Amino acid sequence: MCKTLPTLAAALTLVVCFAAHAEDVDPSVSRMRSVIDQYAEDRTTLRLTYAIPTSTARDDRLRSFYEQRLASLEAVDFDKLDQSGKVDYLLLRNDLRYALKQLAHSRRQVDEVASLLPFAGAVIDLEQARRRVETVDPEKCARTLTDITKQVAELRKSLEQKLRSGESGRKDLPSPVLANRAAGLVDELRDSLRRWNGFYSGYDPEFSWWARQPYPIADQELADYAIFLRRRLAGYDEPQPQGETAARVPGDGEPQQGEDGSDQPGPAGEWHAHQSHALAAQVHRSGDEVDRPHQRGAAEYRDTGYP
Repeated sequence: MCKTLPTLAAALTLVVCFAAHAEDVDPSVSRMRSVIDQYAEDRTTLRLTYAIPTSTARDDRLRSFYEQRLASLEAVDFDKLDQSGKVDYLLLRNDLRYALKQLAHSRRQVDEVASLLPFAGAVIDLEQARRRVETVDPEKCARTLTDITKQVAELRKSLEQKLRSGESGRKDLPSPVLANRAAGLVDELRDSLRRWNGFYSGYDPEFSWWARQPYPIADQELADYAIFLRRRLAGYDEPQPQGETAARVPGDGEPQQGEDGSDQPGPAGEWHAHQSHALAAQVHRSGDEVDRPHQRGAAEYRDTGYP
């Protein structure tokens, strides 16, 4: 034991000296680097923990995190930092301020389509309970899945009635932009529900028995509802990407540009994205007609026997 302690002390001294020497050799490394690295790691962890974009708990936790980091950063004496440290300070401050603005903007976008997602709270509660490792009640989960199916079916029926009622009913329908946004969020909720079911199904026999019928029905109802929103309300003729590849509400930290040059995307920008998808579908359909003459011309050229 007596021999081990001096050896350990010598090793620690060597590590400290090497670290100090490394800092002297590489003066380009900012003292703010560790602050930024820790911020990035904590943000990634929070985003993985709170993975449902429509969750208010996610927004509250991320907002608290950004505000705390911003307050800690503003307590740093900016004048005592070296040049690279000042650059890192300003970049991190801008990133935190932008993240708070984007978080508030995303929440407003979700609130605008909340009436089209009355079942979102039930899906979020199931997923958050799983992440908190709460004891699952299979019978209660089956009732929740049945309630989700019922809510989606009733809402879709109400929207279809408004479509059939003519101009008077159409006034109460959401715009194509809002309908497409809601469809993307339905896909996100469906993905969350699939992960939740996959976590317990096959592992918990009682859960598997209770959920074997209500989950597939709820999953299909959500898929049909997303298609209904895109095709009947948003006006898409071609099938759009669904699930994790679908268009989604920009999350915090995702760069977006508004039409006025600000960092807040306006409704016109979202409408242009909607129109771009429709135009792409039209070009895809017309492309077949354009290609046919070229294909016939190529065939006739080959028949002439020329190289």
